[in-house]
Amino acid sequence: MQKRQHYDKKGILIMMKLLRSLKTSKSGASAAEYALIVAIMGGLVVAGSLLFGRALNTNLESSATLLNANQAK
Repeated sequence: MQKRQHYDKKGILIMMKLLRSLKTSKSGASAAEYALIVAIMGGLVVAGSLLFGRALNTNLESSATLLNANQAK
């Protein structure tokens, strides 16, 4: 039984070292910041595409209506 406690303590110490190293590491924070920037930029691209598509659709419908009106004359 004593031997198992030794391994548990060793495992806890290893995990504590790992958590401390992650806490002081700046690479994870940088990656998260870059991911956030990419997500925001992606959202802006999607929003811009939707707005452009709606404007284009409206203009094409207007053109089609005018062409059909001129053909009827």
